[in-house]
Amino acid sequence: MKSRILIAICSSHKYEARRRAVRKTWLQRLPRGMQAVFIVGKGQWLDEEDVVQLPVDDKFVRLPVKIQSFFRHALAHYDFDFLFKCDDDTYLHTERLLTLPVKGVEFIGSDCDNHRSVAQGGAGYLLSRRAVGLVANILPYYGRSEDTWVSYAVQREGIPLHFSARLKKDHLDYPRMGNDLITAHRCSTQFMRLIDEGIEKPGATDVFQFYMVQHTHWVGPLKLLRNGVFLSRSGGLSGRWEMRDHDETLVLNWNHWPATRLKKTATGYGNLKYRLDLLETASSM
Repeated sequence: MKSRILIAICSSHKYEARRRAVRKTWLQRLPRGMQAVFIVGKGQWLDEEDVVQLPVDDKFVRLPVKIQSFFRHALAHYDFDFLFKCDDDTYLHTERLLTLPVKGVEFIGSDCDNHRSVAQGGAGYLLSRRAVGLVANILPYYGRSEDTWVSYAVQREGIPLHFSARLKKDHLDYPRMGNDLITAHRCSTQFMRLIDEGIEKPGATDVFQFYMVQHTHWVGPLKLLRNGVFLSRSGGLSGRWEMRDHDETLVLNWNHWPATRLKKTATGYGNLKYRLDLLETASSM
């Protein structure tokens, strides 16, 4: 079957829950002209129809070999124009992915932590079939991450990297109604389902309030979503929030820590350890 885009979702044996979450969310929305498979390495046989199990080490440090092995497999077994590689904790808006290829452009990726020569692997990167063929025949470099190795290998062959802001290397913004983002990375299985819910139910995962947190041990953003979930810098889904006492108290019910109670202040909410300064509300976004 001819595919405009073949999606390669990098996984491993221990991440069965992530694969289930992908199957229950964005993988159900594959448009015509698109195929998707999970990639795993050696180990116990997985009885999962959409998994390609390769005869290579499944460890993270061997990812360059694993990805190259799949590139060779893809060239031999699939008829595709482009290959899009992402991770199993990446949420992907498949319909928007079809709009990513640009005529004459063979390599598109996300800015990797301001490293302008590397496409971040979790955010996802798109390669033409010709580019995949070039990488398939270059000796992997074990001292680099997979995305660094692929990026350098492709560019050494004269194919420039084009950056897209629609591919996100984190989850602080994500595909939803009202934007044109294609991916979000480092998504927990719960948050992946919440993104999917927001796409089906407009406004469900919109940001209600956006704070900057000053804590005794960390500083970073915190977003309250309309559906009662909050996101912090530390994970895809940090917990659920609620307002009490006529909005005088904000309670953060963390997934992995005891609940935090914060009292209203002149700039937001706070207690002895936390200070939340309000940056934006839904009405100002």
